[in-house]
Amino acid sequence: MQSDEQVKGNIAANVRRLLTARGWSQFDLSRKTGEKQPTINRICNGKNIPSAAILSRIAEAFDVSIDRLVADSQENSTVAS
Repeated sequence: MQSDEQVKGNIAANVRRLLTARGWSQFDLSRKTGEKQPTINRICNGKNIPSAAILSRIAEAFDVSIDRLVADSQENSTVAS
């Protein structure tokens, strides 16, 4: 089982990787999810673990599973565009 710090790090790394792969900014993701940009920033910097609702909206915006967002970033070395 992963610690909270590992989960935060995994989500942050995966969201940053997906942002880069899509050519999106944090602001773009905030608009697509309806979340405030500071919230997205804290997630991308590994400072917060998003709620299930926010995680779901992020996954939907990227068209990926929630599992893909929380998985160890080493397992997600390739990202579908």
